[in-house]
Amino acid sequence: MTASLTDPARRDAVRRGQADGVFHDHLPAEVLAPALGALMLSLLESVNAGLWEDSGPGAATAILIGAGVPPERAAGGAAGPAR
Repeated sequence: MTASLTDPARRDAVRRGQADGVFHDHLPAEVLAPALGALMLSLLESVNAGLWEDSGPGAATAILIGAGVPPERAAGGAAGPAR
């Protein structure tokens, strides 16, 4: 995966999630962040290819689960802010 302008921000977000105990830490942020970026691109390609229908929450949930958030919590977090 090539470096992009968003890599530092993505890596820092993963580091914060790991420091807060929200994301798993068995992989360094420098490894996990691009892996999650690749997952995001794969999910977008699946939608574009007609293999999956999602307007965003399903992909957000999948990425949070990939980061180590428990599925129940990931689904709640991807639904948007509490009102």
